[in-house]
Amino acid sequence: MMYSKHNLQKKSKEGKPIHKINKDSGKKTYVRLYPSSLSFDKYTDVHDQELNTKYQNDFKLHLLKSIILKNEQSHQAPPDSSRLKLIENLHSTLIAELWIVDFFKKELFRAIKIVNLRTRDFGSYIDSEVEKYKTQSSKFVSLNLKELTAIAGNQGRSVLTETLLAEKTRRIRILGQGGSGKTTTLEYLFYKDANSWKSNSSTAKLPVLISLANLSIGESIIQHISKKINTEEGFAEELLSTNNINLFLDGVNEILANRESKKIKLQEIGTLIDDYPELSIVISDRYEFDSYQNNMFNVPTYLIQKLNENQIQEFVEKYCFGANELSKTVMSTLKRKTGIQELLRRPLVLTRAIEIIKIDNDLPEKEGQIIEKFLDTLLRREKDEKKDPLLNITHFKLLLSYAANNIWASNDKSNVPIHEFSFNKLLVKATDEFGLEKSNAGYITRIGYELEILSKNDEYIQFYHQSYMEFFVKHYLKYEVR
Repeated sequence: MMYSKHNLQKKSKEGKPIHKINKDSGKKTYVRLYPSSLSFDKYTDVHDQELNTKYQNDFKLHLLKSIILKNEQSHQAPPDSSRLKLIENLHSTLIAELWIVDFFKKELFRAIKIVNLRTRDFGSYIDSEVEKYKTQSSKFVSLNLKELTAIAGNQGRSVLTETLLAEKTRRIRILGQGGSGKTTTLEYLFYKDANSWKSNSSTAKLPVLISLANLSIGESIIQHISKKINTEEGFAEELLSTNNINLFLDGVNEILANRESKKIKLQEIGTLIDDYPELSIVISDRYEFDSYQNNMFNVPTYLIQKLNENQIQEFVEKYCFGANELSKTVMSTLKRKTGIQELLRRPLVLTRAIEIIKIDNDLPEKEGQIIEKFLDTLLRREKDEKKDPLLNITHFKLLLSYAANNIWASNDKSNVPIHEFSFNKLLVKATDEFGLEKSNAGYITRIGYELEILSKNDEYIQFYHQSYMEFFVKHYLKYEVR
């Protein structure tokens, strides 16, 4: 427990546990309870004249006497055991204990709070989250991340996603282009933490994953945490202050596209990082080729790298569920498409391409065509396998394209969630706009999020991915041109 005086943030007071915080590691270093020069082996008798004279009216006298008495009692009873002497010995021991308790009162209070916090039952919350991400996480392929910042002196180093799991305190930001695997990476890290909590809830931190796009205007991150884990806001603050949460914030780029509200949310994230220096927090954002953005928060920032040949092979094997012949067919088709090799290094495009090849044994040559083919395949499979007479694929795409174009135009080209009522209202307007037969808007949205073309969180709906929204916007513009 050594310390350097020039590193302390304020003057130390004898008996007070002042500490400093290392900004890189987040660890605390404390002032010593006693000077390093104090020797516990020099004195063996509580009546030693030098001891009682040198440390007269000093806490260290009681501390040394307590140590001597402890050593004596561990071997034999003290030789002088008159009632008065016993009371004097008890007096020294009690003072030493009370002094130590006072010195560490903040730490003791924190430890008691942590014990109380861990009595809460989050089992049902964790079980629900594990089940939600189980299938997707089973197909996860660890990605290469390149560090962009020089905060910890590691600028330019490359690490695998799995490496981050080994770090006790994760305070990082992950950037990536559209479809590069930002959300999937956060979901995987969250899933692994959730399983760790299930294995040992008494020591593991409670993981919380928040999609920033789902934060309503005026709702704070702490309020959203409390709602997500079904507890009061004050309790969520206690979890943060006692370092009992692993926080995952997904999609800074998807925060509601109102300049002022986005600024407030960014400030709130910065405040969380500054106010809770030991908090594990992982943030994802779209990469904008912007040095200011790369250093927006004072945490190490990583950029997701494109897939290499081995990672593509692993993707294919996992998405073909280990079927060797199917994996070979898919890989052979991918390698033939020399004009789109760079596109296939993005996880979103690759996974969609794999699904198309599994059905058609071939693949279109452009990204937009791959997305369209994938969506058409989903819808055709839904209609053929379920023999759904209500599903008109052409009308379905037109209705969603109208909704996508309106959301796109109203929200600065962002894939923001809107209330289910408003979304369904757009679908009803689209029916009139295109002169289509009246259809059940609720049915269209249900098919959308069952096929993961749309996603739904509480009462809010958005497109499953930005690239899906962009496809439907283009689809609408093509219709307008015609």
